[in-house]
Amino acid sequence: MAVYAVFEPPLKEEAAGVAETMERALRFKFVRDGFSWTAFLFGPVWMLFHRLWLAFVCYLALVFAITLAAFSFGLAEAAVTIASLLIALLLGFEAATLRRRKLLRGRWRDLGVVVEKNREAAERRFFDRWIMTAPAAPVVLSSIAQQPVHAPSEPLQAATPAPEPAPPAAAAEAAPSARVLYNPDSYVIGMFPPKGDKP
Repeated sequence: MAVYAVFEPPLKEEAAGVAETMERALRFKFVRDGFSWTAFLFGPVWMLFHRLWLAFVCYLALVFAITLAAFSFGLAEAAVTIASLLIALLLGFEAATLRRRKLLRGRWRDLGVVVEKNREAAERRFFDRWIMTAPAAPVVLSSIAQQPVHAPSEPLQAATPAPEPAPPAAAAEAAPSARVLYNPDSYVIGMFPPKGDKP
C-alpha cells in the first residue's frame, strides 16, 4: 500500500466567485510518499521535469563544491563517487518532500492523504468522496456561462401597454363632433321657454 498526498490548485482571483470545479479537479496533484527511483537515477532531469528550480540550483552548487574539493585536496575518485551516490540517495528519499514544499509555496491546498495500492485506485477513492462534498453551484454557473449566446434575427421591440379606457367626461371632450341625442325633458335650444312653462 502506498500513501498519496492530495493537493488542490489555488483559485485564480478573477475566477474566485465562480470556480471551474470540474476543470480544477483534473489539475489535482497526487504526490506519492516514499523513495523515488526516478529522482535517484535521473536527479537533474527529474527536478527540471517537476520545475524544482531551487532544488536544481542547490544540486548544481553541491556537485560543483564536491568537484572543486576533489581537485583542490586531491580526493580519490572513489570518494567523489561515494559523495555523488549519497546526494542521489538523499534526492530519492526527499523527492516527495521537495514536491510538497513547492506546491505549498505555490498556495496549493493540502487536502490530506489517501492510502491505496496504486495511484489510479487512490484517485478513484478520493474523488468518490470529494464529489459528494464539492460545491455544485459553480459547476452549474460555469455551464450556463459557456453556452453560446445567439443574436435574435429581428430587433426586439418594447411592448406597448394597452391604453386605459378614458372616463366619460374625457371621452365627450375628446369627441366634440359626436351626435347628441334629443331629450324631450331638457331645455329647448333657442328662444323658447322650457316645456310645461306658460308665458
